[in-house]
Amino acid sequence: MHLKAHLLPACLALAATAGAQSFTSPRGFLTVEGDSSHFALFNPGYERFQQIDDTWTGQPVQALRTLSFRRDGALVGQNGGPRTMQLTVDLGEADWNSISGGFASNWVSTPTRVFTPKTVNQPDWSMLAAVTPAPFDFTVPFDTPFNYPGNHAFAFELTIENVAANGSPEVDRELGSSASFNQDFGRSVDFGCLVNGQALEMGHTLFLRNYGPSHPNFGMQFGVGVQYAPVRQNCILNVATTNANLTVPGLCARVHAIPQITIPLGPSDGLGDVPQTFFDFPYFAAAVGVTFVTQALALDPGSTAGIQVALSNDRTATMPAAPRPSPRTAYIYAPFKTTQAATLWRDRGVVVRFAR
Repeated sequence: MHLKAHLLPACLALAATAGAQSFTSPRGFLTVEGDSSHFALFNPGYERFQQIDDTWTGQPVQALRTLSFRRDGALVGQNGGPRTMQLTVDLGEADWNSISGGFASNWVSTPTRVFTPKTVNQPDWSMLAAVTPAPFDFTVPFDTPFNYPGNHAFAFELTIENVAANGSPEVDRELGSSASFNQDFGRSVDFGCLVNGQALEMGHTLFLRNYGPSHPNFGMQFGVGVQYAPVRQNCILNVATTNANLTVPGLCARVHAIPQITIPLGPSDGLGDVPQTFFDFPYFAAAVGVTFVTQALALDPGSTAGIQVALSNDRTATMPAAPRPSPRTAYIYAPFKTTQAATLWRDRGVVVRFAR
């Protein structure tokens, strides 16, 4: 069911554009936090790492001069402190359609060594950064610039040796999701009215779904069902962004949602139920993270209370973030720099920045 856009708060879309002088692998994460973290980079137990990135195929970039890393914005560990290591960096291209767990076989031609083995210093990542995403504060300046022609997937390989620390810092990473939507289920802390003839108090269910900007006209949904309401009475759903928790004389339950939005749900059936229905709204980025409080109500002609209105329980849910598709990136990593093959992990990538 589609409802008009004005039923949700209007908002301005905030668009972050990638800077002309730098780009991230995977693409699009200059100002966006990855959704997970990775443990193998800069861990003394892993010396070889290779990432293949198809998100920049067909878009050549000239004169890349630096590679930068950042810590995860939500997770730190006791082993995130500063460390020194010997680092080597190779850049080149890989055929996305034939990548495998073989380090050498992934290159379409001999890669360019842009950073010969040298000792570098990873900064202290033992504390959460003051902002999210964290800054790209571990930067390696290349010995020679690199021109990415864009004919095939972008690829980089790191050799990491002589790490002077224990364990793993948490490096930002993106996994994404194969789910078509993200969902939050409404939680209740109070009871509704006990309607004459019903075995249980009037209640309702709530699901908030976010399909994301790929569904601009129905990217967000409220899923609502009602149970144990007065039979064959029109029900409505009141939606608010704060819980009033208000006692009103003559009402048989507390008022939780003083309506900012009202959604008609239709009549209850002979059992006092309204089947669960999903109501569609246009996608609004500003609605992500907003907590909604809902409460159903219906006229109750059989009530002996002062006000012949039945109220349901309350429900509280937060609009989740949109699902992010898994990036067209993959990586392999191994304990020794001489290791020739390892497991290929598709649909994921550590978040790094390359700049001119």
